[in-house]
Amino acid sequence: MTGARVMNRIVAVCVGLGAVCAASAAEFSKDWKIVYSDRASGADMGTESGLGRLAREIAEDLEEATGFKPPVIRQSQAAAGTRGLWLGAPAAKHAGFEFADWTRMRNAYAATNGSVYCFGNDRQGSKSMQWSEVHRVLLPSGRAAMRFMRDVVGALYVMPGRTGAVVPKREKIELADGAFRAEDPQVFFGSSRGSLSYSYANADFPRGTFHDYGGHSFPAAVPKELFKDHPDYFAMNREGKRFAIPGRHSTPLCISNPEVQERVFLEAKKHFDDGADICQVAQDDGDVRCFCPKCRELYGTGDDWGEKFWLFHRKLAERLEKACPGKLVYIMSYALTALPPKSFRKFPSNVMIQMCDYSPASFDRWRSHEVPGGYLVYLYLWGNYPLPGYTPKRSFDALQDLARLLRRENVRGVYRCGSTGLEAIEGPQYYVFNRLLCDPDA
Repeated sequence: MTGARVMNRIVAVCVGLGAVCAASAAEFSKDWKIVYSDRASGADMGTESGLGRLAREIAEDLEEATGFKPPVIRQSQAAAGTRGLWLGAPAAKHAGFEFADWTRMRNAYAATNGSVYCFGNDRQGSKSMQWSEVHRVLLPSGRAAMRFMRDVVGALYVMPGRTGAVVPKREKIELADGAFRAEDPQVFFGSSRGSLSYSYANADFPRGTFHDYGGHSFPAAVPKELFKDHPDYFAMNREGKRFAIPGRHSTPLCISNPEVQERVFLEAKKHFDDGADICQVAQDDGDVRCFCPKCRELYGTGDDWGEKFWLFHRKLAERLEKACPGKLVYIMSYALTALPPKSFRKFPSNVMIQMCDYSPASFDRWRSHEVPGGYLVYLYLWGNYPLPGYTPKRSFDALQDLARLLRRENVRGVYRCGSTGLEAIEGPQYYVFNRLLCDPDA
């Protein structure tokens, strides 16, 4: 819905409310509250948990800015006429905003009737999630709230946690009545599991409705523990023996085995049935070939295992497209699948590709292929991998060049390989890169 149509709707609501809409601005004052959607007002458990946590963090930031800490309440507890900062879709819908067709991280904050509303279509990405797993919730309303804090309050979130919040002192915080500021970020997936304020302020979005394995789904579909009873699930070596690798969490699979194919399919379908919109499908690390006769004959590719895996993944995607309409799978271009497929140029409509080589030359190799869902990248820039470990690995100019490349190539998500968290040394790079993802020319 366009901003103009939203504003027309707000005007209609205000006419119906009469004198209640006399305020010319939503101005922070000591009668303000921070109100978040809860289950009693129409949100799900994950949304209530995530927005509640974010609301409490914002209250501390507003106290730092103004000296007054606004009370945080659930929407179902809010009395009629409550003014304040409202987080979540139910309140915004009640206030007259229309955004039913918004997807992913599309969000807005807007002022009407003396209050500010931060909204998008929030929902938990897993029916089986725990209360504390707020990284498994899609929270565009949270992104809108943090944009309000940055744009209107002037707060910056340069590192996770309270010490990373830089909040200026403010005599007045206000937003003109009728203001409407929307955003539809190209990058809507990150891999953050840290501070919600930092994550949503800086576009390092938690996984939300993605199900991500950190790289490889095959070990979850066919765990090595099955080897004792089902050695035929696992790869055959050159000597003709089935094997499992000692001391390793996974081992190569026999992908011609129909039961293995079924288990890989069911592993993805399980997460779609549990609420995920997008699920990773990816072979394991290293040389994952099986030397049994049936695998060699599979798809007629002989010893070309890169092509064999592409055809395996395409057939799996076609099956999931029928079984789970509207859901997306993302396939890693990695190791044996580092190069694009040769036998076909067009992927099914439910496919995204995760690039582990995100150089300009690699994207050029994909130029002749049609990838309907766009791309993700698997970054190797920070953390304990690769060498030289926990040290800055790119200049700020190089990070800007990378952000511009990702924008040009329709990259929709960024996964960071290796554990991060050494904020004292690498933190400035995290912050700059996350901000550049939304505005590569900043």
